[in-house]
Parts: sequence; structure tokens; C-alpha cells
Amino acid sequence: MNQDINRQSPDDQPARWPLFWALVILALAVPALWWYLDPTPRADASSKPVTVVVRHGEGWNDLTDRLHRLGIIRRPLIFKALVVLSGERGHLLPGRYLIKRGTSARDLIATFTDASNQSKITIPEGFRLGQIEDRMLQLGLTTPQQWQEAINNPPKSPLLASKPKGVSIEGYIFPDTYIFTEENAAQQLVREGIANMQKHLSKDIIQGFKRQGLTINEGLTLASIVEREAQIPSERPIIASVYLNRLRKGMPLQADPTVQYAVGKRGEWWKSPLTRQDLKSDSPYNTYVHKGLPPGPICSPGLPSIKAVAYPAHTDYLYFVAKGDGSHAFAKTLQEHEQNIQRYLRR
Repeated sequence: MNQDINRQSPDDQPARWPLFWALVILALAVPALWWYLDPTPRADASSKPVTVVVRHGEGWNDLTDRLHRLGIIRRPLIFKALVVLSGERGHLLPGRYLIKRGTSARDLIATFTDASNQSKITIPEGFRLGQIEDRMLQLGLTTPQQWQEAINNPPKSPLLASKPKGVSIEGYIFPDTYIFTEENAAQQLVREGIANMQKHLSKDIIQGFKRQGLTINEGLTLASIVEREAQIPSERPIIASVYLNRLRKGMPLQADPTVQYAVGKRGEWWKSPLTRQDLKSDSPYNTYVHKGLPPGPICSPGLPSIKAVAYPAHTDYLYFVAKGDGSHAFAKTLQEHEQNIQRYLRR
């Protein structure tokens, strides 16, 4: 009798159907609602990345409007709300970013708040313009045309006053890390690199150049040679003194890095070893053929090499030869130098 009472009547079973259909509708509605609310449209695999520049002083409102115009987001208000909810509203970083279409809102916010995503370049000490261009091209920061336009039309600067006409800005871009916040990265690098070099050339350093009888261009030129020669920091002022002593005596510098610069080409910017034919190359930068300093720097010297020229060691050395371990053997006379050659190069 009790079992009959507890048994469900067939008339009660249809009551489950409204709940079933509600769950079905909900399952379909959630993705549809998310698709509608998702602020970032999808993109096919062939879509090319877009360069987005965030300038100093800009906020999320400016950036959101730009992303909307570029078609990277489709619902600006929702994107702005997600920024607020993410807690990253005050963490927008200026920079130049490469954004793939179809990137989710969460990943977009993460991109614009992570310094590792900023377009940047680090120029090591001793890099020549060709190497800087190679790195800029590899990072997708410039084109060959933009690069040539930038280096051939540098901004006006007191730093360039002593640079001979026709000589490039080689050596005038200070080795450092540069973060790009402009569309034309090559132009920004040239402008900021020269300004950075000018900032590091203090009055004391410029006076130091003058005490050695050097203009700013000549000081940077000799510093660039020291940069390529020295491997041990403590030897920089000594190497600078050798070259200064040779200049005062009217002796050719006979610096291998200047020949490497003269014969260098893409894929082999610093040829080593040099051949006898290389040492005879008729280039104004070849200090085996031409006495005095080259027309301009051969690379971007770092501050230690610049200071080494401004404040050289006081020596009577006229020669040096590499020992093979990064250090050099210095000599005052040709006889001592030849003995060092026998000891370190012909053993």
C-alpha cells in the first residue's frame, strides 16, 4: 500500500521537461553571451601582426580607442571594464608593441603591462652601425630604407660639430638599452642614441680630450679603437697611451681594428685573422696605410674606453702585442716589441 503511494505517477514526469530545456538554453546561451561580450574579434592565421605604440603620458582610454580603430578590439567599453577588473589600470607601460589580431583581452592587458613585451634593443659596446642595423632588422623594428634615412639625416646636435663632413654617425650612438615609443624606431634610436652620447660626454671628459690635443670626434675615434682592442678593463688607459704616444711621434697607429672596419662586410663585420692584402687596403680607415686617426669612429665606444682616452695612463709604450689570453705585452722599443712577438705569436 505504501509503495503505491510513493510510486511516481506518469502524469508527474513531464514536470522535468522545463528544467531540461532551461539547462539546454543556458548551455547555448553562455557561449553566445561570451561571444557577444568578448571584446576581441577572432582573426585568421594569415593576419599580420600590428604595431601599436603607447606613448609616455597615454592611458588606457587612448590605447583602447586606438585598438578599436585598428580592429584589435570590437567592444571598447567592455575592454575598459576588464582593465579595471584586472587591477592593471595604473600599470600601462609606454612602448612599441607587436600585437597579433585575435589576441584575447586578458593577453592584451598582460602584454601592455609587462616590460618584457616592450620593443627594445640593447647595443653592446663595440658594435658598428651595420651590426646595429642587423639587430634592428632581426627584431622587426625597422626597414633598410628607414635605417638609411635615419642615419643619413641625424638631428642637429652640438656633439656632431667636430665630425667631418661626409663622415657617418658611426660611433655617436651610445651603447645602451633603448625602449621604443615611436612608430619610426630607427629615427628614435638615432636621436636618443646621439643625445645619450652627449649626456655621457661630461665637461671633464671633453677637457680630457682637449688635454690630449683631440677634438670630440677624434676622442671618440680613438676611444672606438681602444674599445675594439682592449679585452681587460685595466688595460684600456694603457692602450690609449700607446696610441697617443704614436700620434705625438708621427708614427702610424697600425691598429688592426681599423683594418677590420675597412674590410668588414655583412656576415663578417670584424674579419679575423687579417691577411697581408687586407693590411694594404686603400681605405682612409686603414691605419697601416695612413698616418694619424681615421676620419671617424669605427664602432660605438663605451664610457670606460672614452674615459681611457680622456685620462690615459702615463707611459712610454709605443707597441703592444696580444698574449693570447686577452691581455697584452707592452714595449717601449721596437726591439722589445719583436721579442714579445717571438714569445707570444711565434711560439
